[in-house]
Amino acid sequence: MTQIDLREGIVAAVRALSAHNLNHGTAGNVSARWNEGFLVTPTGLADDEMQPGDIVPMALDGSWRGARKPSSEWRFHRDLYAAREAIPEPASFDRVFITWGTICWLPDIAEWARIVAWFLKPGGRFVFSVVHPVIT
Repeated sequence: MTQIDLREGIVAAVRALSAHNLNHGTAGNVSARWNEGFLVTPTGLADDEMQPGDIVPMALDGSWRGARKPSSEWRFHRDLYAAREAIPEPASFDRVFITWGTICWLPDIAEWARIVAWFLKPGGRFVFSVVHPVIT
């Protein structure tokens, strides 16, 4: 997948969120891991105006490039991408719990599976819930 493909996928995800009434106007944001950093939606840009060139490349140290500022929620996204490196040892958890709300927008399910495997101890349990704690 190229960076352009990923940028187009982010824009498509933002528009799909709005189409399903899960996001409105400039609220909400989407990101995806890219190389040693990530790509994130810009702040203050309506989803129907967003183009792939508006997506902001960011490093895990918080630096960014481009004409637009990153989402005000960039730290949350960065912390999720840095989580693997934040825990010094793999296989740190007896259980990894995921709800359906975390999987429906994944751009790279293989990377997600690698992250789950990284955190799970041998013999640990992966719990995938079809019940979302906020919606139900």
